[in-house]
Amino acid sequence: METEYLFDEIHVLGEGLLASGKAILTSAGAGYEGEFYVSSITLDRGPTIRRDILKMPPSLEQFVFQNVARQIEDSRDAQSEWDDFEEGLKQPDPDRLHDERRDRAAMGWL
Repeated sequence: METEYLFDEIHVLGEGLLASGKAILTSAGAGYEGEFYVSSITLDRGPTIRRDILKMPPSLEQFVFQNVARQIEDSRDAQSEWDDFEEGLKQPDPDRLHDERRDRAAMGWL
């Protein structure tokens, strides 16, 4: 399960190097409800960097990814968006509920 998170002006290196773009927040998995990690980052006017392609030796892309991902994963704003995303998944779909009621009524189950 994953969702997009837009970020703007995250400090990458001091005050001079800022990053903006889109991160993919991914569920940490069963048993870790409410927890997520950044699986990829797409920089505005830049590359998409995926967590699974980071390798040795260290590179500038790896440095940027690790720095930006850490700040997003520690962010209250990102956590709030993740919580809202998970809560939205738990909410019943009103259209589906309406369809189910209609179908039960049509079959005489109501």
